Amino acid sequence: MATNVPRSHSQEMWDDLFDTDTINVEDQDALVEPVYQDSVLFEDSEIGNTVQLAPAFEDLPDEAPAAVVPEATGAPVVVPPPKRPSTPPPTISAQERKAFRERVRQRKATLSALGKEADVQQKMDLLVEDEEDRHNCCGDWKWESFTEDKPYINEEGQFAREGEDPRGISGAARGAVTELDLLRLFLTEAVLTNLVNQTNLYATQERAKEGGSKEPWSPVTTEEIMAFIGVAIAMGIVHKGELREYWSTTPLLETPWFPSVMSGHRFCMIQRYLHLANNRTASTADGKLCDKLYKVRPLLDSLLTSFPQHYHPGKNLSLDEQMLGTKARCSFIQYMKDKPTKRGVKLWVLCDSQVHYCLNFQIYTGGTGEKGLSFRVVNELMSPYLGKFHHLYTDNFYTSPELLAHLLTHDTLAVGTVRQDRLSMPMRLRTSVEVFEPGQSVFYSSHKMTVCRWKDKRDVFCLSTVHGNTLDTIARRKRGTRGEMEDVQKPKMVLDYNTHMGGVDVYDQLLSYNPVQRRYKRWWIKIFFRLIDMTIVNSFALWKLKQVNLPRNSHKKFRIALAEQLVAPYRERYARPLQSRQIPNRMKHVSDPTSYTPRKKCAVCQDDNRKTTSGCRNCGDTIRLHFCNDDGQMSCFVKYHTKHDYTG
Repeated sequence: MATNVPRSHSQEMWDDLFDTDTINVEDQDALVEPVYQDSVLFEDSEIGNTVQLAPAFEDLPDEAPAAVVPEATGAPVVVPPPKRPSTPPPTISAQERKAFRERVRQRKATLSALGKEADVQQKMDLLVEDEEDRHNCCGDWKWESFTEDKPYINEEGQFAREGEDPRGISGAARGAVTELDLLRLFLTEAVLTNLVNQTNLYATQERAKEGGSKEPWSPVTTEEIMAFIGVAIAMGIVHKGELREYWSTTPLLETPWFPSVMSGHRFCMIQRYLHLANNRTASTADGKLCDKLYKVRPLLDSLLTSFPQHYHPGKNLSLDEQMLGTKARCSFIQYMKDKPTKRGVKLWVLCDSQVHYCLNFQIYTGGTGEKGLSFRVVNELMSPYLGKFHHLYTDNFYTSPELLAHLLTHDTLAVGTVRQDRLSMPMRLRTSVEVFEPGQSVFYSSHKMTVCRWKDKRDVFCLSTVHGNTLDTIARRKRGTRGEMEDVQKPKMVLDYNTHMGGVDVYDQLLSYNPVQRRYKRWWIKIFFRLIDMTIVNSFALWKLKQVNLPRNSHKKFRIALAEQLVAPYRERYARPLQSRQIPNRMKHVSDPTSYTPRKKCAVCQDDNRKTTSGCRNCGDTIRLHFCNDDGQMSCFVKYHTKHDYTG
């Protein structure tokens, strides 16, 4: 029977791979039919004279079958990545195979003869030569040097933006007049109605569970939920240490706008019972949760539909991760020690590089035993935009030759930094092989793909299916000098990467300005308000496309306008005027101390053991006030005539 050997890059496995003893030729009929294992196919050299490292394309379907998802779950159908290589591997003859085996044995003998005292560089040169020889003769990737200057390695296909508007915004967005109209493109009537219904349902369930709460509760309405969101947005603009300080009556902390919308008690009650999904229908028959994000799933699915619906992106897209900082108890909290926000919920985000508009995103809820997490994330987030000749920019967590080859087969180009030890990367580029001087660069190409190593302050490795080996000269300040400029040659792919990769970073920066975030014990409340922030930033991106010459601090002014427009219907309905409290008469007149009889309790401290005859001539003989306190604090007489709330 034929024996299949899995592919490996180690020297021992390759020696076994090209040793004829590993192929049993007793059953020659069995060698005629190809046997697939790890995409490796062997036929005896004396029979077929071929060594084919991947199955023929005609034996495979053009596309992998789509995953079947039950309709009841409502989850989007995701097309899995293809299981075959994106480019056809080479086929070598028996003569080439024999010559390759001889070269391998010669290098092995030379390496053994060098001994332990030999120069490290000599051994490294032999290993690099051996690795490249194996890739060129038997591997899927053959990296070659450029023979001429080539600015672009792929010039087929032109990007054309969808939609009628050249700015990319939808018809509904073009018809929006106010800031609230843009926000309501994402917070639709269905989303708000579900929020109202589930909040009232959860309040009913919890109050019945408590055996009848003594605190009054009335069902919320759509206008009240909108006012609640507006107040939460305003809290991100007006920063205070505690929630109750927004309704404080102390002159130093008083903010009349908040009590003019709703009382602090009502705001806390709505926040207590706020809900998006029914807890009783979230579990299966055995009590296990069917979806880790079920508490925010209705809003999450709605935004994943509306975000790409109202904006058609430009040519350049960027993909990166975000961290939503929280210490709440949650099963999918991540810890990343190198991030500014080290602990929280991780999100994968796809953005337009120029407009900074979020097109697609995922909340990472933990691994499922999958291989190739970065490949899956890129494939799923980019699935609506494949085949349109977009340029995708990623960092070294996602970039690999296999990923770029897969995107290239789907008419999507990509640029990104890459790790030097990625599978299929040329070994001759590694820093352990050769040390580069600052400004030195080298380019190689394979399968319509360019890999570059460029030395600046440190080594930079880039992979691109857009660029060739072009270098641009830029002027920058010379390090270690005071304003002295110098000309530096920089690869074009590095310049474009620095220009277009920051789409997610700028989007994350906008999310950090006046966010709708406070500390919450429930993890899903944190995610809920992050989704609200994402809708605000996307609305602001559309607002910028519609407006011309926006003033400074326009993002903050956009949030202020949203807060005012969200609370306006609720305030008009319940007629809560925006005005400061009237100053009591006791604070208007000039205080005039005097004495009255009989002795009575002080109107401020109400101490039965310290009755007094002191009072104020203008306040009348019914008021008794202490002129001084034993603890050295402000006297009751002064408190009564200077403070709104003299009992605190």
